[in-house]
Amino acid sequence: MPDLLDTTSLETAMKKIPGWELQDKEINRTFEFPAYLDGISFVDQIAKLAEDADHHPDIDIRWR
Repeated sequence: MPDLLDTTSLETAMKKIPGWELQDKEINRTFEFPAYLDGISFVDQIAKLAEDADHHPDIDIRWR
């Protein structure tokens, strides 16, 4: 696992990714879609990018 960013570097990086927030030691963002299957399609696209980058985020999918 790569080294974690120090606090100053993390705060600087967070300014470059609007919409994301730091919760404990995790970077999180909530996405909402008008229909459940729209969200599933989005997750499928993320999964392909994650696999290519060999980075596999935790994804929580909920209905409404």
